[in-house]
Amino acid sequence: MGNDLLYHGMTAEHDIIDIVSPDNAPLTYIRFGVSKIRQYQEFRIKEDRNECIIVLLSGTIRITHSGTQTVELSRTSVFSERASALYIPPTRSASLFAMQDSEMAVIRTDPKDRMVADNTIVIKPENVKTRIVGKKSWCRTVQDIIPVDFPAGVPVIGETINEPGKWSSSPPHKHDMANPPNESRHEEIYYYRLEPEQGFGLQRIYSLDGDLDHTYTVKQGDVVVIPKGYHPVVAGPGYQLYYLWVLAGEQRQTLLSEDPAHNWIHNA
Repeated sequence: MGNDLLYHGMTAEHDIIDIVSPDNAPLTYIRFGVSKIRQYQEFRIKEDRNECIIVLLSGTIRITHSGTQTVELSRTSVFSERASALYIPPTRSASLFAMQDSEMAVIRTDPKDRMVADNTIVIKPENVKTRIVGKKSWCRTVQDIIPVDFPAGVPVIGETINEPGKWSSSPPHKHDMANPPNESRHEEIYYYRLEPEQGFGLQRIYSLDGDLDHTYTVKQGDVVVIPKGYHPVVAGPGYQLYYLWVLAGEQRQTLLSEDPAHNWIHNA
């Protein structure tokens, strides 16, 4: 596999433009982009086949969905507040009106003819489960936006925040083999933000057979595609590191297999 898993981000103005998709990356299910809506502009979304998930990154939007239902979502920063999101199943639509300049991640996944929710679902901050994972230098905050029991076809979506110098996806784990109950097979992407935004982190992706071993410097707006392999991440000193993660695969179970050389740290 080539050294082509890091994609530098771009933000589309009032449009959906994929940063990564099956068209330009080793992906089967996931299309991912970031869109900006200027204040007082409207953005309409409808997918014939894909399920679409909007994760608000910043701003305030008023959403009209299911014909007449209206709700307002707001978020100052991914570092200061839990997520607000919107799940739109295939053939359904939603209109987003920006109360102020707003930015959102747009995730589209192919449900592969699986059963999904009948109607659009609004996910408010109080619906997002927050948990602390790990300890010591590999402690991080994880927020589940689309968990495994959500009525979606393939995506499992959340956010992780590393404090400065802290690791996540650690001990290094992978999920690229259908081997229940030990491991499930999923592709994944990470979308990065830093605070302050000139910061950086490091992302390693590797396999035990040596076929894959890359380390990337990740910066504001970068996307890393993880088709297989172990994939630990560390934040640079002085910088908080955020990533939005999207998993998609053959099962809605997420079964992780850890690198046996490093899972001793659980007992450290």
